[in-house]
Amino acid sequence: YYIALTMSNITLLTTTISMKCVWLLIITLGWLSVKAVAAEETHKERIQRVFYNLDLPTFMAPCEDHADCENYDVRGAIGQYCAKFGQNKCTFKKEGNTWCYEDGECISDHCF
Repeated sequence: YYIALTMSNITLLTTTISMKCVWLLIITLGWLSVKAVAAEETHKERIQRVFYNLDLPTFMAPCEDHADCENYDVRGAIGQYCAKFGQNKCTFKKEGNTWCYEDGECISDHCF
């Protein structure tokens, strides 16, 4: 009878400690979320941050094909390609990223 009582106490103690940990975790996450909302940036600041991180294209001469753009054959930062899909304007080649539609848009001639 004494051993069963001791095992019951250990189980109760373990459950109590586990629940304290759960409550502590809930309180901590709640506090962090309140703190994050208080320090949240304004809509205007968020837009400025997003545009700052984007490398928006500089549109130049009108074109129909990549060959219409100046320095199309150049594989470097001054190389240009024709931005199609409604823009139909020349712009500088990209460093090579997932935003490429054709290999000719990238400096390396390979989109990845």
